[in-house]
Amino acid sequence: MYATYRVLEPWIAGAAVADYDTFYFADNGNYHYLSPFGTPDLTFLVPGILHTLPFVGLILHSPAAVILPLPAGFRFTCYYYRKSYYRAFAARPYACAVPAAVPGGSYKGERGLFIFQNLHRYFLYAAILIAFFLAYDALRSVITPHGFYFGLGSALMLVNVVFIAFYTFGCHSFRHLVGGKLDMFSCDPLAKWRYGLWSKVTMLNDRHALWAWLSLFTVAGVDVYIRYVVMPLQAQGVTHLFGVIPL
Repeated sequence: MYATYRVLEPWIAGAAVADYDTFYFADNGNYHYLSPFGTPDLTFLVPGILHTLPFVGLILHSPAAVILPLPAGFRFTCYYYRKSYYRAFAARPYACAVPAAVPGGSYKGERGLFIFQNLHRYFLYAAILIAFFLAYDALRSVITPHGFYFGLGSALMLVNVVFIAFYTFGCHSFRHLVGGKLDMFSCDPLAKWRYGLWSKVTMLNDRHALWAWLSLFTVAGVDVYIRYVVMPLQAQGVTHLFGVIPL
């Protein structure tokens, strides 16, 4: 719900392309924060009169309209999330590996209605790319165009990157990619190296549900914070929390 609101907010408000900063970007000459929903900045792609077209205008006013479907697709097709909503909402199957519990006596899983879940492995590549953009934004909030600056926003952005990385690189598909598809780990040095990498990814994968929820909250939390920073109150000079922590 919140993500949908943030995607549509600039468009509903009828904001001009030049007002992009008002919704996703904060820079007062010290801090330099870009919201996770606004990275990367796509507003330069379709300049001129094309911004008046409905769909193109939505893209220009809200980069999240293009960006958000990629991590959303990654999460929606995630093995952890699909297990949760299969059981909580679809109730198919009521109990895994119990065919008799399924109405009709059969369960096709990803070979039937849910075949689109196989797109998860492709959404993974987009999620990795977005993770690198978020890491760049976090570093850019510290090494800013104005010099070195480390505020509360920078700390939140860095924490968000860590949880996003844990969730993305602990993914079942990434685990399969780095070594899970091998039949033997001891046949050559490369296979042994991939086994070591697979083992580390497995450690992240063991807590995949935890990283999924933590990263979900940190993405929203960072966006809420940056949106707060660019509110009129901040423009009036309130740039510290409790007068101590720089925003």
